[in-house]
Amino acid sequence: MVLMEVPRTEHATARDRPRPDAYIAPADGQYRRTPEEEDELRALEDLFWALDLGPRHRVELLEGRIQVSPKPAYWHERVVIWLHPWTTHTVFCPSTGTMALRQDCQSYQLVKSLYSIANGGFGGTGLGKGTFTTTDGHQLIPYVNTDFIYSALAQELGLVGVSALLLVYMVFVARGMKIALQADEGFSKLLAAGLTFGFALQTYIIVGGVLRVIPLTGITLPFVSYGGSSVVANFLVLAGLLLVSDRANSGVR
Repeated sequence: MVLMEVPRTEHATARDRPRPDAYIAPADGQYRRTPEEEDELRALEDLFWALDLGPRHRVELLEGRIQVSPKPAYWHERVVIWLHPWTTHTVFCPSTGTMALRQDCQSYQLVKSLYSIANGGFGGTGLGKGTFTTTDGHQLIPYVNTDFIYSALAQELGLVGVSALLLVYMVFVARGMKIALQADEGFSKLLAAGLTFGFALQTYIIVGGVLRVIPLTGITLPFVSYGGSSVVANFLVLAGLLLVSDRANSGVR
């Protein structure tokens, strides 16, 4: 290995510093990273792993320079679908590996959900009269009984019906916060407020995602969506609020 002396400057930047292979030249002609570069590379790998940006970033070495080539992250795809569910030009479809319109691939569920809500109009089509399957028996909205149950309700009950449903949720949240205020113990207050806030946040995330207010995330609508574990969890929240309320009222008596 041949070592060459490199002049150092006190305020030199990364762009001003010479490339490592300019002063470390192995005898076999192959470039080897310095210990400092190894530490920087490990730090970058730890950072990308900690951020967990979808499929983990690849850190590659190309001609002695560190080049980061990130793959499309999961959260990035969700945001793109939220902002641009419709496209007039074809884009790459990960599920099929071909080019297609986004509304026929990644944003298919969201677009069909918005069509279902628009079809409901103001008064809805009536209970049991919604259109959710094709003539071949295939679902127009995938997972309509779980993630997109709000779209089905909006089509059958219309704006009036789903507004009444959201009003019921608001009453539930208001009563939960009132229970938290009436509780005497600090733990009971935090428990009631936390359960109520979690319930409200879950409702906001799924309804906002279906209505394209926020990026869509597949969770259940409390007490409405199909699913045993979700219903049990929601009833446990309700039981916790009733327990705190009973303790608060027992002190008043």
